[in-house]
Amino acid sequence: MAKKQEESRRILLFVAVAARGQGEKIAIFCASCGGKVRLVALGRGTASQDILNYLGLGDSKKDVVLCTASRPVAQRMLEGMKEKFSMDSPGEGIAFTIPVSSVVGRVSFELLLGGKGEQ
Repeated sequence: MAKKQEESRRILLFVAVAARGQGEKIAIFCASCGGKVRLVALGRGTASQDILNYLGLGDSKKDVVLCTASRPVAQRMLEGMKEKFSMDSPGEGIAFTIPVSSVVGRVSFELLLGGKGEQ
């Protein structure tokens, strides 16, 4: 029981990179799963247009979605990326998580997991 509770308190940074215009939809989906502190940023690939054309890839303009979540919530978000956004298909984007190894202060920690962040 203690291990399960510890896992739910571990913070992960969820990252999704998708076609321009998908970011807001992904952020709304993340919120519906329980993800906190969502940010949608504009991104651009570094490959030249010649390489993109050769590989049959489209536009290099992307949306990058960042969201903090507990491990169970992040797992739900990753599953949803496959189901709702077809991210298990080539060319549809990528989603992954990065463990957050440290956070300074209890208030910051609570805020990242969706608490009020008050003392």
